[in-house]
Amino acid sequence: MISPAMTPFGQLMQVFAASRKLEDPLIRRSVDDLLGAIRRERELRFFVDGTPNCGHQAATIHIMKRIISMTGFAGRVTIVYADIHQGTLGRTPDKLALLFTGLVPARIDTSILEYETCKDIRFLDYDNRDSLAGHVQFGFTGGADDMTINFAADLKVNYFLRIQPYLWDDDSSKKQDRFYQSSRLETPAGRFFYPVDDYPPFRNLPCKFSKTVCAVSEATWNWYARDQNFDPQLKRRTNNARTLYQAQQQAGLRIWPVYGLHQFREHAAEMAMNLALTGLQVQRETPGPVAVLVLMPPSEIPEFLQLLAPFARDLAEANNDLQSFSAALTARYEDQLRAEGAFSREHLDVFVAQIANQIQPCVRAKASVTLLSGYDTQTASYLDISGMLSEAVNGAGPNSLIVALIGPVPGEIYNYFYSTSSMPGVFEGQHTSSLAISMGRPFLQIPREVTGIRNPYPATVASDDFSTIASTANAAASQLRDQQYEAYLRRTNAAEPREYMAQLRKTAEFILQAQDPESSIYRYFQALGDYFQEDIHDKLFAGLMAQVLST
Repeated sequence: MISPAMTPFGQLMQVFAASRKLEDPLIRRSVDDLLGAIRRERELRFFVDGTPNCGHQAATIHIMKRIISMTGFAGRVTIVYADIHQGTLGRTPDKLALLFTGLVPARIDTSILEYETCKDIRFLDYDNRDSLAGHVQFGFTGGADDMTINFAADLKVNYFLRIQPYLWDDDSSKKQDRFYQSSRLETPAGRFFYPVDDYPPFRNLPCKFSKTVCAVSEATWNWYARDQNFDPQLKRRTNNARTLYQAQQQAGLRIWPVYGLHQFREHAAEMAMNLALTGLQVQRETPGPVAVLVLMPPSEIPEFLQLLAPFARDLAEANNDLQSFSAALTARYEDQLRAEGAFSREHLDVFVAQIANQIQPCVRAKASVTLLSGYDTQTASYLDISGMLSEAVNGAGPNSLIVALIGPVPGEIYNYFYSTSSMPGVFEGQHTSSLAISMGRPFLQIPREVTGIRNPYPATVASDDFSTIASTANAAASQLRDQQYEAYLRRTNAAEPREYMAQLRKTAEFILQAQDPESSIYRYFQALGDYFQEDIHDKLFAGLMAQVLST
């Protein structure tokens, strides 16, 4: 029931939430009028933030492409980019080059690119924004953190729509903070409209990804793996990823993409083990080779193989008591916990014995973990390991787990793996959750505690209550982060060793059920895809409706 106290925007969003499709002809006409107005503009402007990672940049380019596709826009697009932070992925032009086939970072300010109907996409450094010629009607961003900046004024647009990623909108009590993060419709005069103030569930909307766009063209593969010359290391990484892509296409290799563990660097060694032990459990019931595709920069997770490598060696050498793994575990934790007077050698031995006992079925099934790193730590450079990857895939048995440290890949390739993998993709950030939710793909999201996001899985779809399944999914994902070995090795108040594999079993069961058409978890993700593929449940579309109602 709609409350009469609600604003027109809040009322409309409530109608949308309860609907499966957009059927009202008056609303459809209003939408068509706005899309037509955008299509007729001579220029659209987009702001790309200079944040350290790549989420805001990818989100903005995504909504730019969606707006072009939705409207058939054929005018000029000007992408105004801030170049603030330089992280592992480089500066903002380097990140944009991962998101635009054909873009050369060193020539960004003179480049003119194309996307579908738009043949004139240009780039401008934010520091040079005063050179923007005249005012235009519409501007957009898919993520910007500094709320003291009025981008409508800075980019000389009459209406600027700031769409923050899924679940990114903060509570209004933080509105006085500079980095209060909220979607907002801005005007040059400083008149602001916050959609989440009128309709709090606005924050729960993902930005839609169309099921037709998450594919990789031959031109994209060739550009990044062969033709571009601005980054030879990117060329190697792309070629390595292409090898696994081809194995997925031709040999049915199951890809398990993993990104974002660099946000939990101090626990990366344990998380690598949690992934491997979960994967081995899955293979016991659904045999077939699996490639864990690690897409983080290896330089940001140097401890990733610290425990996994000796464990893999134990499997290869049939060391049933896991001697190498036990020694590595001792080396990692003995000094650290002994300094606190907390280390127990007895607890470590019992813990390792429990793992060894639990994986005996895997050992009998000749399970193996093959580690292939496309990164040389001594030279801090990426390597072409495509030949080794092909050899590993060709020699893989039904219980082979291949862990491939590939590093960052172009955006289209990243999206492809997360939208097609049969194993639920693992990630941390909010932009990827929009992709997975709107496409109905099972996923394992592990948000950082600092974000305040307690459960990223939608609990309701229209009138359907999925809160129990959402809690199950969240618990399954959390085990990959929360199963930390220190808790099992402490002298006092140590966790029960049997609980370790039991908790990881939750993750394995989730993966197995997500692949079973008869399970409620499988149907849950199907329901998410069916619901969020509709434009009325898309955060960008809702933002456009806010603009309709404000003009």
